[in-house]
Amino acid sequence: MGPTIPSSTRERLLAAGRELLVEFDVGVLTNGLLVEQVAERAGLSTQTFYNIYPRRPNSGLLGGKAAFIDELLSSPPPRDRADLRRRLQSEWADQSAEATGDPRRFIRAICRWDFERVRDSAETQLRFVICAFASDHRAAVAEIRAQYSSVLDIANETNAEMLRSWSASLRQPFTLDRLAVVLSALVEGLVLRSRFDPDAVPADLFGEAVIALLGSIVDIDQTHEHIDDVMAALAEAAIESYQIAHATELPDDPEQAIIDAAGIEFGQRGYFATERAHIATRAGVDLETLRYLFPSNVDIVVAGLKPVYEALAKRISADTRLQRSLVSVVQRYGLRLADLIAANRSFFDAMALVISLQTAQAPVNATRLREEVFFPGLIVETFAQGQADGVFTADVAAVELAATYTNNIVFRCLTRRDEPTTSVLEVIDRLFLHGLLVRTAAAREG
Repeated sequence: MGPTIPSSTRERLLAAGRELLVEFDVGVLTNGLLVEQVAERAGLSTQTFYNIYPRRPNSGLLGGKAAFIDELLSSPPPRDRADLRRRLQSEWADQSAEATGDPRRFIRAICRWDFERVRDSAETQLRFVICAFASDHRAAVAEIRAQYSSVLDIANETNAEMLRSWSASLRQPFTLDRLAVVLSALVEGLVLRSRFDPDAVPADLFGEAVIALLGSIVDIDQTHEHIDDVMAALAEAAIESYQIAHATELPDDPEQAIIDAAGIEFGQRGYFATERAHIATRAGVDLETLRYLFPSNVDIVVAGLKPVYEALAKRISADTRLQRSLVSVVQRYGLRLADLIAANRSFFDAMALVISLQTAQAPVNATRLREEVFFPGLIVETFAQGQADGVFTADVAAVELAATYTNNIVFRCLTRRDEPTTSVLEVIDRLFLHGLLVRTAAAREG
């Protein structure tokens, strides 16, 4: 079925002019829109053209070709918005059924349809031509704005229905109007780019872009969030990088500042999720200083645990010199260790992760921790003396006893974070330490 032929001669000429603008080529750019071309396309004579648009020299009024161009730019092409609404609703229903509830499939399909519709629409080409050559023609600009307004109404209806079906809203400052404007501008921009570089703009690119856009601005929980909230994590990272790059003054004690910052970051993010930039920003140092003082995060863990290790070693040494019982020395070690874990949990968490997860992948790090802060080593001699004195069983090497006792305390403290340290030690001593004690001769005889 061919296009409808305009009934009036004037409408035939205007339709011919629009067709030539849609087919705009270098010839039109070079010679302009020729009267002969318009008349020929309309199936009329040149004389008929001038009968409709007579020349008016020296009258101060537009006449001839100028009058025709003015009317061509001012008169809208025939369009049926009701038909567009019906086509959109029909496509919407078809694609929604095909998507079986998956909004991603639906968005991709409906956007492909819309991209192809805009790409093949004569209105799109006319807007491009008017933008390039007649953007100062008030009537033409007013007509294009009217076109956009009409399409905006349809887009708002469909977008509102989409949000209702998802029980969602839009993040501020987006509204239905703003969303429709962005989507229409996006699809027209992609269509324009496809005219020059079709390989760069496949038909599904618009859908992919819309999915990315809606993923940012649609608020499923309807918490009245702002669009800035979507970028919070990226903005935080960018701000951190900026602060690091512009750091000029170091803290009075940069090493301790880094250790303190790492303790906070490890506790909030976890050891493996903490980046060097996170620590540097919180400590107020630049990355170069951080690398110089602590080449790796393991170095920070060692530095964070070293004072704890040395304080515990000092207490055990004092208990030993005071000639406390060997069982008491071990128990006091266990309780102090549990208290220190509770007070320095983020560093003990990091140590446990490095030793347990990096033993195979990065044995150097695990070995470094064992060499620098080997907590079981603090009571190996106590267990060895107890074995020699017949207090502890000699079936297992002293270092294994020390390691097993220590590891049980560490594991229970890290996995039972709300349990009091005295309760931790009560369980460990009952299940482990008492089993190591050698029963007395009287007990055996009994």
